[in-house]
Amino acid sequence: MSLLGKTQLEALRAASRKILRTVGMRVEDEEVRRLFAAHGCVIWEDRVRIPEELIRQVCADAHRSVRFKRNGWDFSLKAGFPRTHCTGGAPWIQDADGSCRNAVSADMMDSLKLTNALDQLDLPCCLFYPSDVPAAISQYVQTEAMFRCCRKPIYAPGISMAGNARYIAELFQLFQTEKETYVAMTGVSPEAPLYLPREITDILRIVVGAGMPVSILAAPMSGLTGPITAAGCVAQCYAEMLAAAAYCWMVNPGTPVILAPRTFFTNMKYAQAILGLPENGIGSAMCVELAAADGFLCDVYGMSCTAMAPDQQAGYEKMFNTLVPALSGAALITGMGSLASVMYGSLGQMVLDNEQIAMVRRCFYPYRTDEDALGLEAIDSVALDGSTFLVEPHTLEYIRSGEVYSGSIGFDRMPEEGDSVNANDLIREAEAQARQWIQEEEAIPLPAEVEREMERITASARKELL
Repeated sequence: MSLLGKTQLEALRAASRKILRTVGMRVEDEEVRRLFAAHGCVIWEDRVRIPEELIRQVCADAHRSVRFKRNGWDFSLKAGFPRTHCTGGAPWIQDADGSCRNAVSADMMDSLKLTNALDQLDLPCCLFYPSDVPAAISQYVQTEAMFRCCRKPIYAPGISMAGNARYIAELFQLFQTEKETYVAMTGVSPEAPLYLPREITDILRIVVGAGMPVSILAAPMSGLTGPITAAGCVAQCYAEMLAAAAYCWMVNPGTPVILAPRTFFTNMKYAQAILGLPENGIGSAMCVELAAADGFLCDVYGMSCTAMAPDQQAGYEKMFNTLVPALSGAALITGMGSLASVMYGSLGQMVLDNEQIAMVRRCFYPYRTDEDALGLEAIDSVALDGSTFLVEPHTLEYIRSGEVYSGSIGFDRMPEEGDSVNANDLIREAEAQARQWIQEEEAIPLPAEVEREMERITASARKELL
C-alpha cells in the first residue's frame, strides 16, 4: 500500500534534504563537527549543513536486510514482512484489576519471561523501567536481564547515557559469536528539532563502533518540537534520521542502521503528544515509504494507543496504527504491551497484542491461486456428484495447513442462548494466560565462562556508574 504518490514522495525527499543542506543539524561536539567537515559538510557555528552528495553515499550503503539469530531463533528484518518488538520503558504497570503502580524489577523479569511464550514477538524489549533500580545504571540492568531471560535476539532499551552504552556494548560483544548475524540491536534518539547532543554522538560512536545494529529513534512532536502538519513533521523527522545515519556511516559503515521514525502528533487542547491518533500511523507509513526509496529499513511505533485500559479504544487505535505502516512496508513494528501513550505496560495487553499481530500478518500470507488452491475439483465434486465440502479431502488438507485463521484467545463461535460476555472477560483471560506462561518458564542456564564475564562487566558498571 502507498499513501504517497510519486510527486508527494519526491517532494518530501527534497524537503528533508533541503533542511539538511540549508538549516542543518546542531552538533554539540566539536570533534564530531570536524568529522562532518572532513566529509564535505559546511560548519556554521555549531550547526552542520549536510550536502546531498554525502546523503547519497550513506543511502548507497544502507542495509536492506539484517539477520538476527539466537537460541534457535533465526530471521531477517526486511521489507515485505513486519517483524515485531515489544515496547520499552513504561514506568507504570497496570495490574489485572485495572489499578496502576510503579513497575519494579520483579515486573520487569515477569515481562521478559512472557516474551519467550509469545509466538508473534520477534525481538523482546524491556517493557518496564524498574523503579527500584537506580536510574544511573537502569539501561544496563535492563539489557543484562534481557540477555539472561530472553531466548530470542533482543532489542536493548533506547540508550540515553554513554556510560551505560559502554557496558551494553561489552555485553553485546560477549554474546555476539557469529558473523553476518546479530544477537541484539538498540535504539538511540537525536533530539528534536535537529539536534545531536554530545551524549548522543558519544553513544552512537560506542554502539556503532562495536558493530551493534542501531535504530535511529527520531521523535518530533507536531506543534511542539516539529511542524504541526503531517508532511512537515515527517520531513523534519526524516532529516534528523538521515543526519544521524550519516554520522553512524562515518563511524562504521558496516554496522546496520535502521530508520525508526517516531512522528508523534499532539492533542493541542492540552499541548500533549499522544500516541493513539491516526496521524501517528499515517506519519509512520510516510516515513516507511521515504526510507524504502533510499534503501533503508524502517522501525515504527505501530501498536500504540492513547487508551488507558485494554478496551475498545485500545483495540481500534492499535489496529489502525499497526496495519497502515505494516501494509506500507515497515520491517519492524513496536508497541506490544503498551497503553496510555507508553506510560502504562500490561502483561495481559502483551497477550492481546500478540493475537492482533497474528491477524495483521494474515495480510502477508502467501495465498495461492493455482488449480488446487482454488478447489476446482472439490467444487466439481460437490456441485455435480452430491458431495459436501465438509468431507472433501481439499477441505481437510487446507484446514490443517492453517488456511483459515484460528484465534488463540477471545470468543470464537456463534452465540447460543444463555451466553453472556462481560467487557472485562477478555483482559482477565489474557492476564491469566500471561501468568500461566510466566509460571511455566524455566531459567536459561548460561555457560560458566559467559556467566563469569557477565559478572565482571556488571561489577565494573556498578563501580563506575553508581
